[in-house]
Amino acid sequence: MIRTDLALEKTEELPNLGGVRREEIRLDGFVLERVTVFTPEAAQALGKPEGRYLSLHMPRLPGEGQPLKEETRAAARALAELLPPEGPVLVLGLGNRDITPDALGPMAARQVLATRHLPRQSTLEFFQKLRQVIALAPGVMAQTGLEAGELAAAVTAACPVAAVVAIDALACRSPERLGRTLQLCDTGIHPGSGVHNRRAELSRRTLGVPVIGVGLPTVTDWEENKGMMVTPKEIDLIIRRAAALISGALNAALQPSLTPEDLAALTAV
Repeated sequence: MIRTDLALEKTEELPNLGGVRREEIRLDGFVLERVTVFTPEAAQALGKPEGRYLSLHMPRLPGEGQPLKEETRAAARALAELLPPEGPVLVLGLGNRDITPDALGPMAARQVLATRHLPRQSTLEFFQKLRQVIALAPGVMAQTGLEAGELAAAVTAACPVAAVVAIDALACRSPERLGRTLQLCDTGIHPGSGVHNRRAELSRRTLGVPVIGVGLPTVTDWEENKGMMVTPKEIDLIIRRAAALISGALNAALQPSLTPEDLAALTAV
């Protein structure tokens, strides 16, 4: 069976499964599908933890240099459904920056506005309105010798946060969803699960705070050869644009006091 990280694709396999609620809405011109898994039996059948899964479907992302205004606004609104309204947030960009289909997390984290180091006691209103954010790309165990979950636990122990956002590249079953379906969930994330290299989970159970998973599929199984995965020929562009979309949405959701122009100036790379 072709593997997938998308809860939506899992439910398509079992359309009559109880304990699952699906709804579809329009969000800023895009289709947003909500899947809620609310019984242990449904979670076991799907292989997905109980919780909320949001899938934002987009046409092909605009090319280099083209604005992502509508996509970013829709993704930020979806994120706001899952993020706690206040408190510091740790953003983790999971994956291997040296392997293009796996570089989504590190590239997105690099563009997230980190603010924890800024003076909280400043008399300047600008600083007072900023939410504290830590942005970190922990690398993979082959590079560091540590699980991403171990690093996340160490950071959250030293710097208590209200939530963790974990960004990772995903696998999907349908090639039409490659680079086009943004999944957000409140159930955490299992790095490497989509490519059968499952690492320690990042979740409320392991970190003690809500963990929001954010990801976009960049690979799919090759049906004719079960030992191989494929990725689009334009994967470099997809990763760059998806990283810009995810980081832009996070910045907008976490720093609502800043204008898009402010954020663009502060996160230029």
